[in-house]
Amino acid sequence: KMQKLPGLALLLLLLVCQKANTDSQISCPYRCHCFTSAQILCGDGGISYLPRNVSRKVKEFILMSSDLQYLFSHTLAESTQLTKLVFLNNALRSIHSQAFEHLAELQELEISGNSRLDNLFPGTFEKLGNLTRLMLNYNAFKSMPPGMFDSLTQLETLQMRGNILSDLP
Repeated sequence: KMQKLPGLALLLLLLVCQKANTDSQISCPYRCHCFTSAQILCGDGGISYLPRNVSRKVKEFILMSSDLQYLFSHTLAESTQLTKLVFLNNALRSIHSQAFEHLAELQELEISGNSRLDNLFPGTFEKLGNLTRLMLNYNAFKSMPPGMFDSLTQLETLQMRGNILSDLP
């Protein structure tokens, strides 16, 4: 019987490792890459909505080259732990004024390369008091609502390259 124990222990170890490997695959959303448990990159033209099975451990979420068109008020409500959020070269057309209201921990936000995104609503960044970097490059913005950046008291970097801006608040 003693000779069977090492074999049984090895089998149990393999099963535990397989279970852990399966769990890590499940926690990474379809069409996404999880570099660490805190960083996710999703980039695929077939993605038209944000994945729902994003772990609460994720701090940095990057979505690029997707078909995502709208950010609704509830889209990011379950992602309160995010510190970095990037929407790069997507098909965004509209962002609800309350889309980011649950993201009080957010420090960096990039919304760039969305050629159909031509306006932002007043109050869109109102709850982002910890934001230090805001990149709004290469969208189709013509102007910004008055007071758009007033609540961003920690903001160190604001970029708005490649837009069609005629005036700023």
